[in-house]
Amino acid sequence: MVKNVIIVLLAIAIILLVITRQSNNTPSGNTRPPLMETFALDSAKAATQRFRSEYQKAFKAAAPINSFTMRGIDALEVLGRRKYLPADSLDFLANTLAFRVYLGLDDSLRFKLFVVKVSGVNFREGNMGKDLPFIEGAQSGAKGKGVGSEFVLDVNQPCPSTCPKDPIL
Repeated sequence: MVKNVIIVLLAIAIILLVITRQSNNTPSGNTRPPLMETFALDSAKAATQRFRSEYQKAFKAAAPINSFTMRGIDALEVLGRRKYLPADSLDFLANTLAFRVYLGLDDSLRFKLFVVKVSGVNFREGNMGKDLPFIEGAQSGAKGKGVGSEFVLDVNQPCPSTCPKDPIL
């Protein structure tokens, strides 16, 4: 079982590494935004606070959602990779592997979508875990602004520049 979990975690790390490398290999002259960016942790904190503040101003109420906690197993399903997981690891992964997504606004009031790792989650027991930043030099595959720097992933790809031809929603 532990071997299977390690294999799945390694697969997720490889997926993140491939996505990051693809974003760094954008041909010059291509105006399409990269697939993934990094954002310094302090800047991301300011951007999420800016989102909450602007929401408060616009709607005269606190933002009803702070973040979205996503199960890792669901992300693998969306990517079409769940079918490759050993059956005996699915329950463990469904309850203990997660990441969290936050909305933010940058200095120009453009939306940002930040992703952080979550440690210690156990959905079955109601433990929502603790947010963890990515750290440059750790084995995350993504690149921050220098060794030891803390950052989050900015996976914001707003529509219309990334819209499908026939969206279902």
